[in-house]
Amino acid sequence: ALEDAGLQLEDIGVFELHEAFAAQILAVVRLLESDRLSREILGRDRALGAIPMNRLNRWGGSLAIGNPFAPNGARLLTTAAHRLVKEDQEFALVATCAGGALGHGLVLERV
Repeated sequence: ALEDAGLQLEDIGVFELHEAFAAQILAVVRLLESDRLSREILGRDRALGAIPMNRLNRWGGSLAIGNPFAPNGARLLTTAAHRLVKEDQEFALVATCAGGALGHGLVLERV
């Protein structure tokens, strides 16, 4: 989603990532920081970078709020949109996962 939007990780002010399990979100964060894992798993030349922890799920994520499977996408989008306004940011990165190694990501822009 970042590449399609022509953005870098540093451009993102709000991160809303679905955290199905504690280990899952930790693995995602480590993967994005690792050159080796980014090459082997994502097919990237280098790591995407580190997500600033003070921008990640600041209002609580699925672990804190609960993990009702059906409305997770709507909750993530709504929270990201509200955070963009409240925190005076321009871009949000939203990502969710589902069973069977499915995943979705998108960038929201505040206009």
